Amino acid sequence: MIAILAPYSHDHFQSLATIKDAHTRFVVTDGDSHVEWFKDFFIKHDMDRRFGLAMIHRHFDLESTEKLVEYMGTSAPWSGGSSGMKEPQPAIWAFDDEGLLRPTEFHYSGTQDIEFTDKDFEFIATFKDQLALRGLTNIFGLARYPGDDFDGSCEFT
Repeated sequence: MIAILAPYSHDHFQSLATIKDAHTRFVVTDGDSHVEWFKDFFIKHDMDRRFGLAMIHRHFDLESTEKLVEYMGTSAPWSGGSSGMKEPQPAIWAFDDEGLLRPTEFHYSGTQDIEFTDKDFEFIATFKDQLALRGLTNIFGLARYPGDDFDGSCEFT
């Protein structure tokens, strides 16, 4: 079964655990051991330069018209740009209660990301199955691969 990609949902974003609660879930489920397993899983499926593993969380509440958008290392609520601005692109995805994969965070860039392929959707379906099998559906999701020149980041709220 192929995972279904769905649009952004403010309600889904608001349902995500806070960063503190997400961290607690990560510790209780021995998250580090899962990260290592998923690293090998991404490499095995040749997706380590397409996706990354994300700990799903909500930084803060957003208004119903807002999305969380990162630009040049800073994330902020975004409720629409000016005329001629490109739309932010999904950067983090999480499965909702119906099993649909929805973007939860976005990034703004002048270049367009590559659309999902059939291979991506097959991987997403397998990833979804593995999350369910391990009881991690509400803990982990997918992140877009930021490129080989990415130095890493540290989030804080």
